[in-house]
Amino acid sequence: MADKQHIYDLAYKFRKSKIWMRMWENDLFAINLPDDGSGDREQNTGFCSVMGRNGEHMAIAIYLGPTGFSSYRKLSMGGGEDDLAEVLSQDSIQCSMAEKEELTPEELTEVQAYCKTTGTPFRAPFPKFSRIRPYCFPYPFEEEWEWTAMETALEVMDRMGKRSLTELGIRSITATPFHESYEDEAGFGYRGKKTPVRIPLFSVTDGELKSVPIPLPPYQEEEPEAPTQLNELAIRKLKNRPQRGIMEADVFRVGPPVDGNPPFLPALLIGVTEEGIVLPPAVGKEARYDPNQLIGEFIQNLDGLYPKTIRYRTEEAHVLLEEFCRLARIRLEQTDEFENLDGVVESLKDGPDDETVDEILEQLSQMSVEELRMLPDVILQAMLHDADYMPPQLAAKIRKAAGRR
Repeated sequence: MADKQHIYDLAYKFRKSKIWMRMWENDLFAINLPDDGSGDREQNTGFCSVMGRNGEHMAIAIYLGPTGFSSYRKLSMGGGEDDLAEVLSQDSIQCSMAEKEELTPEELTEVQAYCKTTGTPFRAPFPKFSRIRPYCFPYPFEEEWEWTAMETALEVMDRMGKRSLTELGIRSITATPFHESYEDEAGFGYRGKKTPVRIPLFSVTDGELKSVPIPLPPYQEEEPEAPTQLNELAIRKLKNRPQRGIMEADVFRVGPPVDGNPPFLPALLIGVTEEGIVLPPAVGKEARYDPNQLIGEFIQNLDGLYPKTIRYRTEEAHVLLEEFCRLARIRLEQTDEFENLDGVVESLKDGPDDETVDEILEQLSQMSVEELRMLPDVILQAMLHDADYMPPQLAAKIRKAAGRR
């Protein structure tokens, strides 16, 4: 069993070392991960990145196995710092330095107990241990292997001491989805023969830091799952309607978090016609959505609209829509640019202005609980998320409509 006091000892040493002041995020190294019980031996390597050189978010992140490292590659493309979906797409565990208000009550109690036991001054920043699963909001460690993996990484950081990165065999790596795992593509100027990029895999044996070079795994694009069940009755009814026009549709992750354990950013399958008619979004019920549920809700939300063509941008949308469009005899076209859909999604991100909010609140206040229950889940969940800021009577109706008391 992991010794939490020892892990906090190491975390405070990490804080004191300020090693992030001499490392960049792409100064990568690896560690062996403990068995997480999945039986997937490929996932037993953790790829480590130290953050904080720019003065923000001082942390060590361990990206879990080849799939986790692929999520690091996507983040390394840059430009996504303000894109919540991109930030939450990673698969990692982290030890970060956090302010007091960033800790949960349980985390705060744990830190206070550690400081009291060890005589450590109770001052920020404090160690915070977080698990990030794709599209889930960070949550405290729950599994024994998470603590053990972080203990290993912090032990390695402690043994590095003040040794230079060159001495440790650590160097900056350019690793995005567009850079494979060869020297000439990682910024080292090699040409001709493809030489695999290698990084040090560290371990602590008998108190000594040991390392062996290992090759970086190639980028692995997650393959979207296709629906296996479609409502053929609904499709037959749709085909009796007049068919016209073009619709743009794709999958996005925007909006407030959906309550869950942990809360997550839902997938939305959104469609808009060339006339500007926006379908109610089909909303995934879990962080990793059920494609049958999502496409089924999309078909229902068409509500008689029967486009001749649906244009999509991502492979994820293509996989979701392909069989439905084949059965419904709808032309499916790939496009790089949407005329209307991106604007709809941006409006979902930005939210309405104050005057529009007042109008919406007035309309909602006139609705019954039953009418509120008939709203799409994504809208009801969004209102539930903001209920504390609404008029008390409306907030009570929304909580009742969502099954809350």
